[in-house]
Amino acid sequence: MSDIRTKLLRNPNKWLAILRECDVILKNGEEEFIGLYYDSESYDKPFVTLKGNWNFDYYFTKLAERMGIPCLEQKLLVRLLYSKTEEFEPVPGEYYLPVARVYSGLKKFQPNNDENIFLGKLNHDIGEQLHSIENKISKDALRKLRAKNFCKGVFNGNVPEYFKTELQDLVEKYELDYKTVYNPVFKVYEYYLSFSIDNSYIKFWQMVLISEVEGRIFFGSPSLIKEFDFDDVEKALATIKTLVITYNTGLKKDATIFKEEFDISPRHCEIAKNSIMTLLELNYNENHYDYGYDVDNLCYIQIYLKKIKPEKEAVQNNPYVEILMSAGEPTEAEDTMYELLITYKEFLRAPEAFREFIKHPKQIEKWNFWCKERKYNKKYFSLKH
Repeated sequence: MSDIRTKLLRNPNKWLAILRECDVILKNGEEEFIGLYYDSESYDKPFVTLKGNWNFDYYFTKLAERMGIPCLEQKLLVRLLYSKTEEFEPVPGEYYLPVARVYSGLKKFQPNNDENIFLGKLNHDIGEQLHSIENKISKDALRKLRAKNFCKGVFNGNVPEYFKTELQDLVEKYELDYKTVYNPVFKVYEYYLSFSIDNSYIKFWQMVLISEVEGRIFFGSPSLIKEFDFDDVEKALATIKTLVITYNTGLKKDATIFKEEFDISPRHCEIAKNSIMTLLELNYNENHYDYGYDVDNLCYIQIYLKKIKPEKEAVQNNPYVEILMSAGEPTEAEDTMYELLITYKEFLRAPEAFREFIKHPKQIEKWNFWCKERKYNKKYFSLKH
């Protein structure tokens, strides 16, 4: 097994999250590679997000392809960037021009109108929410599967044919899109399953790669990767079938709900955002709640609230607060804050309810509007972007 697959399998959530953020993977043959990311609204230069000198193998390449990440041969540029940069560092100025040439050829960076830019960002943000759901239901499904015992080395038939037959049954039962490919050079059988949410761009996929040369079975999705030896065929098939069934039942249902909640027009998004900011400022003036917010995600706004410490005169007139302070105990206003999240559509349904809530915040748990009490951290209150 290559080093990169070992690293991915050791901490797949971290690696897959980083991989999803890559705009492009630049390769130097099958040795060094560099992943790049650029956000023109937040940074004035692209960043190196992935860097490795292990074999950028067939499995990882296919995973990147399914995620829509171009993998390009740029041998000289990769060698230069590899020696001059580290992960999460910006690209040095002397390499801006060759990197800009790469970006000029990427579809997602072609000239676009404002509405398409908004939709692209919205699609990304919705995708990140759905990946988190996919990750959760994957863990729940695998946890239940661990209790089962599977005998090793029992199956001695044709592994690719066995999987093809079993996966075909899933395809027919759950009405999945299905594609099979055989790569004679690498001797790898590839099976791709996917489904879409009705009347939307949202698509989920799973891939199964079976290598006759390595005697291994590789499963990949946007949020999970697993790998098995041929000796573990029954366990591999049970795991993959469990995940595919879980994705195509629970995930499809959740994704439909999320799509309806997060699919918002630029106009309504801007109305909701500006209205929330106005209400937070009014609440600050009238009820003395300091605030910070993060509107980087187009699906929802994240807000931080903290009751401002009473003025000296008010403390003097309140014996309870005065006793607490003289005893060295922090008041609630000093050591706690509230972190809340609300989707823009939920706010637009009941703006007055939100206005009343922020006057007296409390813990609440709704999937599209939640509020939690946290230890106070002043950095969130300079956050207004």
